[in-house]
Amino acid sequence: MEWIQRKLGYEGLFVVEPIGRSGGWAILWKEKDQATLNSYSKNHIDIKVHVGDNNVWRLTGFYGEPNRSQRKKTWDLLQNLARDSNLPWCVIGDLNNVVTQDDKKGVADYPNWLIEGFNQALMDTGLRDIDLIGHQFTWERGRGTDEWMEVCIDRAFILQDWLDVFTLAKLHNLEDSSTSSDHSPILLEPIPVVHMYVRRSFYFENAWLSEPMCAQIVRDNWTGYQNMGVLDKIRICGEKLGSWGKKITSKFGKRIKLCKDELKQLRSKRDAIYVERFKEVKKQLYKIFDQQEIFWRQRSKQLWLKAGDQNSKYFHAMASARKRSNQIHKLQNKWDEWVEWDDGLQDLISDYFKNLYATDEPDWGEVIDNIPTTITVAQNIKLVKPVTNEEFKNALFQMHPDKAPGPNGMTPTFFQKNWQIVGNDVVNVVKEFFRDGTGMQELNRTNVVLIPKKKDPRRITDMRPISLYNILSRIITKVMANRLKFFLGEVGSDTHSAFISGRLISDNIMVSYEVMHYLKRKRRGKKGILH
Repeated sequence: MEWIQRKLGYEGLFVVEPIGRSGGWAILWKEKDQATLNSYSKNHIDIKVHVGDNNVWRLTGFYGEPNRSQRKKTWDLLQNLARDSNLPWCVIGDLNNVVTQDDKKGVADYPNWLIEGFNQALMDTGLRDIDLIGHQFTWERGRGTDEWMEVCIDRAFILQDWLDVFTLAKLHNLEDSSTSSDHSPILLEPIPVVHMYVRRSFYFENAWLSEPMCAQIVRDNWTGYQNMGVLDKIRICGEKLGSWGKKITSKFGKRIKLCKDELKQLRSKRDAIYVERFKEVKKQLYKIFDQQEIFWRQRSKQLWLKAGDQNSKYFHAMASARKRSNQIHKLQNKWDEWVEWDDGLQDLISDYFKNLYATDEPDWGEVIDNIPTTITVAQNIKLVKPVTNEEFKNALFQMHPDKAPGPNGMTPTFFQKNWQIVGNDVVNVVKEFFRDGTGMQELNRTNVVLIPKKKDPRRITDMRPISLYNILSRIITKVMANRLKFFLGEVGSDTHSAFISGRLISDNIMVSYEVMHYLKRKRRGKKGILH
């Protein structure tokens, strides 16, 4: 190992010597003072990594017990290591364990008791898996034979506080087939937070709703500007709410600490006034916990899980994962050159979509003239009849409260919770559009957001654009969609199964399957033919 150390030019080295011909491994680091040893055994090497003046984290190289009957030793070792330090922690290596059945391919399933035991150890330690970029398996045996098996046993696990430091961390499967090893090498890139200036825009926070002042601010500013239009009222409410709400959602840790410190001082006091104050502070603390949970749930987009079940850590982890996967820091241009924000990435993205959606002003008349008319006069009368106030309200309340906002930052929740205040003005402006088609240019302002199509996007074609437009525009389109859905089944093709009430996109798959099943079982008569 010393020879390898010299060849690499590394100053730090620690070796666990093999026992006979089995075991033995080493960890190397670039600069001598970059790492210090915490502990080691035949199954692990645990070090502190020093980056800069104050940034210290913990790295554990790990080798899990290969013998399944001894696998509990691996789980116990992980749990013991977790108690040794509170530093941000990363565990990487050949753990000889899998998290789900999807981590194994070929021959028999992985024993469930091993999966359950390993997952329990991860839950007890707080460790979570890093997604592997590249081929999903890192070890194989028996390629090309009936015993061919692939398993993902080389992986990295991290604590959430480590991920908070290295938000852009990536784990790659290098898939080097030139080596004689049955393992693929893996590469962890601990990319730290990149602090970029981002112009913060207003975003309505659901956590504000638990404060009575929130509704009061909306009421005062909405009714206090009677001569203004709806869009101006929304803007003013956003400015006032944003200014007031900072103290609610930006300092959860400080507010929680103040409450806990006061509770500690009041706990031993028995006077009636102190007992009452203790109850008030405790109630305030629980309220802050609820607000914190709602805050992170809104960012996590885990809409299936309700707030109120003490899921703040889960929501925070999901929000961090979303932010990490959705961030764009560089992309390749058509010459395979990497372009970052400082090098013109903004122009690369803008030019691509300008060219993609450019038009030579073609004549659509020939196409439109060949589209048959399927809407009857009776149906058209129902479609164009005046829209009622109830239709507008139903369209709004059919939206999920936590859906992403448009450019003005208002979510469906804002309008739903304040309908008694804002409802009449919203209905009037939407009615104006249906009556004479005015105001749509202002209503239709849109944020275009790029979502990665895969884990490691490299080109602009690996990004999917989605449009986030304002809630008033969504109400308009929702009203039209609600009216059309009653006629789609009549005017659409019988084979059109998507987006029609009472039909499923999977119906055509089921029909195809049944036809194939029938042909396979057919024993008499003429041959069946499937076109």
